[in-house]
Amino acid sequence: MERASFAELRRRALDAVLPLFMIVVILGGIRFGLFTPTEAAAVAVAYALVLAGPLYRSLTWADLWQKAIQAAVVSGMVLFVVGAARLLGWVLAVMRAPQALAASLLELGGGPVGFLLLTILIFLPLGAMLEGVPAVVLLTPILLPLAAQLGVDPVHFGVVIVATQGISVFLPPVGVSLLVACSVGGVEPAAVARPLWPYLALMLGLTAVIAFLPQTVLFLPRLLGY
Repeated sequence: MERASFAELRRRALDAVLPLFMIVVILGGIRFGLFTPTEAAAVAVAYALVLAGPLYRSLTWADLWQKAIQAAVVSGMVLFVVGAARLLGWVLAVMRAPQALAASLLELGGGPVGFLLLTILIFLPLGAMLEGVPAVVLLTPILLPLAAQLGVDPVHFGVVIVATQGISVFLPPVGVSLLVACSVGGVEPAAVARPLWPYLALMLGLTAVIAFLPQTVLFLPRLLGY
């Protein structure tokens, strides 16, 4: 396509100010206690409706009905996956699988580096099967004391888990974020699985950098006096 002029870029940037302000509304409202994260989702929807309806006039009543149906389908799909993941998490908790896993990690040794590597290898498949929150809730209380025992900074350990979960939620065939993205884009997960691997490989490399070079994570907290 033809290269955009500076005037066109400026106009597009101005057009994007109000939609991008949604981030400020969501994070600011949560930060100052105006609403909970769950309520923030409803606030974001209301804000988007105001922009798309009266302001930009890009959303008709017919479009709104279709979007509501699409949202219901996606929400039902996600809730089904999350419900199944919670059930699996309950089964693992009853079987005391996290405790057995923690004992195995201690027996394997390897120090902090080996512990973080095994943490990544555990959270990748588990996060894909359980969805992010159940996996974190199930394993973090068990693994965090082990991390402290091995001298791993808790902030560093938390960032490693979050980065790993950011990969696992896109791992086929169960990753919740992958299913949502495919549903919104109207494509089958099998169609995007192959093009997705380079992105996942890059993210895995960045996660390894975060895990094995703690200063990449801790320099800012330490700069702020942590």
